[in-house]
Amino acid sequence: RTRSDSQDELPFGVVAAAAKAHGMRTTKACLEHCVGRWVVDPDKPQCVVWDMIGTLSIIYESIILPLQFFNVPDSLPILIIGWFLRIFWTLDLPVNFITAYRDVTDKIERRPSKIAERYLKSWFVIDACILLADWLESLMVRTARFGRIVKSLRLIRQFR
Repeated sequence: RTRSDSQDELPFGVVAAAAKAHGMRTTKACLEHCVGRWVVDPDKPQCVVWDMIGTLSIIYESIILPLQFFNVPDSLPILIIGWFLRIFWTLDLPVNFITAYRDVTDKIERRPSKIAERYLKSWFVIDACILLADWLESLMVRTARFGRIVKSLRLIRQFR
């Protein structure tokens, strides 16, 4: 056997036992099976509602973010909505790894490895950077310069 063949073999332990019980020979097959249980169909009502919340969030941010460049003081409702959006986008990151998608032939792709590959090649880096900056802004003492940088990064989300 070659090295590449042995890399795909199952390690000893729980994963190997689970895979063997389900008649699987590789770690990838086992992970596809285990994670595949959590994959959400993009046409399910909860997925449609999630996407609608995301769309409304982007519309809200496209209105509010430019206003914040003029140092408008934050009111309680704006702070509450800001924290809601921060938590929403934090949850959205892992949700993107388990949400199926339609491929070019309009078939729904449900394989976790393909879903992850597609997300990692598209919006993951941008989403992760915006999210990291957003959390850093909330946890650090706000400096005017850092706050403007974060707001500028959050504007990138508008292009999604």
